[in-house]
Amino acid sequence: MIRPPRTAPSSAASLRRLLRASGRSCSRRLAPRHRARLRLLGAGSWVGNRLRQPGANLAVLRKVAEILRSGTMWHTLRHAREFAMILSRVLAALRRPASVPPEESALVVDEPRLPLHVLAHDARLRIEGGLLRVESDETDRELRLDEISMVALHGGAEVTVPCLQTLARAGVPVVLMSATGYYLGQMTDLSGQQAAVRRAQYRVAADPAQCLVIARDLVAAKLQATARLARRRGGARTPLVRQIDKAAAASARARTLDSLRGIEGAAAAAWYGAFPEFLDRDDPLFVFDGRTRRPPRDAVNALLSYLYAVASGIAASAAAAHGLDPTVGFYHVERPGRPALALDLVEPLRVAVVDAAVLAAINNGEFGDEDFRSGDDGGVSLTETGRRHALGVIERRLSTAFHDAGRELTWRAAIGVHVQRLARGLRTGNLRAPLPQPA
Repeated sequence: MIRPPRTAPSSAASLRRLLRASGRSCSRRLAPRHRARLRLLGAGSWVGNRLRQPGANLAVLRKVAEILRSGTMWHTLRHAREFAMILSRVLAALRRPASVPPEESALVVDEPRLPLHVLAHDARLRIEGGLLRVESDETDRELRLDEISMVALHGGAEVTVPCLQTLARAGVPVVLMSATGYYLGQMTDLSGQQAAVRRAQYRVAADPAQCLVIARDLVAAKLQATARLARRRGGARTPLVRQIDKAAAASARARTLDSLRGIEGAAAAAWYGAFPEFLDRDDPLFVFDGRTRRPPRDAVNALLSYLYAVASGIAASAAAAHGLDPTVGFYHVERPGRPALALDLVEPLRVAVVDAAVLAAINNGEFGDEDFRSGDDGGVSLTETGRRHALGVIERRLSTAFHDAGRELTWRAAIGVHVQRLARGLRTGNLRAPLPQPA
């Protein structure tokens, strides 16, 4: 069960205090045979002292703080070993300065409602005393419904019918995802204006000229995000930035959807071609020779594919919450079982959310060999531990705030604003619905 941290220390000093306090409280939770292991690691005070050193990597240490604060983390020796492994990563990360561009080092904000990801196949969800109770071999947790924005079931968790009914009445969508992150469907309530919005959506989707108006905004937002990240990673005058800028100008003049797809595809190929330059780790595990999928051929592609799929599920949930049909898009071609609109909405987020989060996490040493496995088909996929780490990475990114038109938004809120603008534009005929993002 993954939920992002509800607090984010704003300085090294405040994080150091949190780590020390967390270390003491965790020591009290441990069984006697595990306390010796924790004392040997010197968890809270050891990491706190490391924060005094120049170049302390706050992004990695925040992850440690989150784990230290978890009340269900310390029930088994296996979890203690996992913590020891994470501390070894922190050691490596602290030997170099954090490689995080300014936007990515922004603090995670405390959001009132957050998604609940359930990965354990033996998990059972039910309502007890008005609270959502999640039980598995590793956890037993109760959550208030007004704290949950979405329940995402990754795999074989069981949910009682009364639980589904209560979540529907509370307006909490239940999203079904495969173990590899792909969106399968969802359950939503009927409180929105589905009929009026969907009639407008189907009418616009049948008109290529109107689809092109929406698609241009989607591609423009993606290219803007790509150029922004490329400038921060490599400088303002690199060949990549010039190529992306030219693609942005060409996309604004595109006369057909096919020509727009060609422009966007060429820009994406250039971006992935430069991707290895942005990976700071000299580690054979993270060698990247270009984008591969079905199956991904390396660890970087495994992370990208999994988190693109997860982001599509999040976008599909947001679309349905505003009355839109996730399967009928304006840019991506409709196919049976394909959430075309969700893929449309994810297009501007691929670089701004997923790629930025993956680059920062890899460069900060948040993934290791134990997070990946190789298949008989030559593909690479994430282990369950790797999926948990990856979900933590994307949720942290979605909770990161930026400034748009004088207001502060998280990336999660930006998705909601984007979908709301699109739904309103479909009803009113004003199809310009840009995604909020940093300048």
